[in-house]
Amino acid sequence: MKKVVVILVPVLLIGGVVGAAFTGAIKIPGITPKAKLAANLYGEGTDLYAPDADAEVKIDATVEPIEPTPPPVAKKPEEEPEVPEPVLDPELGAKKLAKVWNALSTEDLMAVSSTFKDDELALVLSKMEVEKVAALVGEMEPKRGASVSRQLARIASVVPEES
Repeated sequence: MKKVVVILVPVLLIGGVVGAAFTGAIKIPGITPKAKLAANLYGEGTDLYAPDADAEVKIDATVEPIEPTPPPVAKKPEEEPEVPEPVLDPELGAKKLAKVWNALSTEDLMAVSSTFKDDELALVLSKMEVEKVAALVGEMEPKRGASVSRQLARIASVVPEES
C-alpha cells in the first residue's frame, strides 16, 4: 500500500500540473496554448476567405465642422524697468586719464594723443603735471601746439562757481 501511495501521489501531481497547463490555468511554455485574443490583435487569427470577409463595410462620411478656436491672446510682456543712462562727468574722466598719462613717456604720449581732438586733449592736459604738458606741447607740430595751448588757456580762464 505504501508503494501505491508513493507512486500514485507524484503521478497525480504531475498529471494535475500538466492538465492545468493545457487548460491555461498555469502558464508553462510549450504546453499552455496561446490565447486566441492575442492572435486576433495581430491578424494571425483572421481568415481572409471567411464568408464575412466579402461583406461590404459602410463608413459614415458626414463630418461635423469644427468651429475654429480663437487664437491665443498674447500676454503683454512685463515692462522692464528703464535703466537710467549713467551721468558722465568729463572733468572726472580727465583727472583719471591725467594720472595715467603722467606715468607715460613723452614719445608714448605723442602716439596716444595724436588721435584726440584739440579740445579733448586740452581738458586732459589741464589736469596733468606742468612738466609733462610742457614736454608734450614742445614735441607737437607748431599749429597743433598753438591750438592746444589756446584751449588750455580757455579752460584755465573759467572762473569756478561758488557753492
